[in-house]
Amino acid sequence: VGPGRSSVQQTDFHTQQEEEFLRSIMIKLDAAAQSGQMKSIIIVAPPRAIGVLRQHYTHALKQAVREEVQKDYVKMPVYEIEKHLAA
Repeated sequence: VGPGRSSVQQTDFHTQQEEEFLRSIMIKLDAAAQSGQMKSIIIVAPPRAIGVLRQHYTHALKQAVREEVQKDYVKMPVYEIEKHLAA
C-alpha cells in the first residue's frame, strides 16, 4: 500500500451549519406566509445562499417572494445597504 488518494472528501461542518440555518429561516418564513402574517417579502442574500433557500420554497412562500437580490451586503454599513436597495 502506497500513498493513495481517497475519493471521499471530508465533511464540511461549517457549510452544513449554514445550510441548516437557512432551512430554519425558511421554516419560519413559510409559517408566516401560510398564517397571513406576511404578504410579501424581498429576499437579500449571497447567490449561494439564494440557491439553498430556493430548494425550500413552498407554494405559499413562492407567492410571497416579490424579488430576490443576489448580493452579499454583510460587510457594508447600513446606510450603504439602504442606498443600494433604494436604487
